[in-house]
Amino acid sequence: MNDAREKILAGVRSKSRPLNGDSPPPLDEVVVRVEPTGASPEDLLKRFIERWTAVGGEILYPADLPLICDWIAREAPGMVVLDDDLPQTWLEAIPGSCRASLALNHRIFAAGLGITTVQGAIAETGTLILTAAHGRARLASLAPPIHLAVLRRDAIVPDLLDACGQFGAGAATVWITGPSKTADIEGIIVRGVHGPRRVVAAIIDPKSGG
Repeated sequence: MNDAREKILAGVRSKSRPLNGDSPPPLDEVVVRVEPTGASPEDLLKRFIERWTAVGGEILYPADLPLICDWIAREAPGMVVLDDDLPQTWLEAIPGSCRASLALNHRIFAAGLGITTVQGAIAETGTLILTAAHGRARLASLAPPIHLAVLRRDAIVPDLLDACGQFGAGAATVWITGPSKTADIEGIIVRGVHGPRRVVAAIIDPKSGG
């Protein structure tokens, strides 16, 4: 264990540079890839689902609006907030829904379900990536007890290196690896303390139009 630790630290030190205004070294000089770079979309989807469910996330796949509406009727009745990235047809089809951009914060906290798009996902860790923007509120992913994250199937990347390259430019980004959870000194897991107690990834095929 100590030998492995020293080897990793030595590698990091060898690539480190003084903070004298120079640009930091490229990520691919200091990060070792874990996932194979040539993985097929099917392999990435399978690996993401395995890792995501392993950390307590839930899956709707293949998802479309009728399936999502049926799921909401069973699992999350009540007020729903959804971001502006989702089509108007979603707002019309989901009873009790409103746009997060138009809802006051207290209404978002009172909602039973927040629905947002996510910009990508990492197969290696089972992580969703949501970058906040106008009409795409982080609060809708954090305040309601259930978060439904709409993910395009073709937005799953192999690992952290790819994710930073494609999705790392946002100033306000949420990296979601399963539902919010913590444990006290006895190791008892409690969900929903710092965010949603349930997070559902609804994976849609872009060819279907969502």
